[in-house]
Amino acid sequence: MAALPDDESVVERVKAIRGVSFEWIDRERYGDSRERQIGVIAQEVERVFPEAVSTGEDGYKRVDYTGLVGVLVEAVKELAARVEELERRGREAR
Repeated sequence: MAALPDDESVVERVKAIRGVSFEWIDRERYGDSRERQIGVIAQEVERVFPEAVSTGEDGYKRVDYTGLVGVLVEAVKELAARVEELERRGREAR
């Protein structure tokens, strides 16, 4: 497995994806009886992480949520590094 590219902020790429709640038009077709679901917009994910989206035979795009876990782990690590740097600067400024 290759690491995510260092030339672009993972956090910035994640910020391009909205978390949404939605209702399937045809719940029975997709085997889920829940009225509302929480997820992301596949087209937004596809723009920044194309490897996490596939298109089914029915033409619907599908997000590989399991695949997004690695992306989110890297985003958290990036944010943690930023926080640590800000804390370090704060200590040095005293």
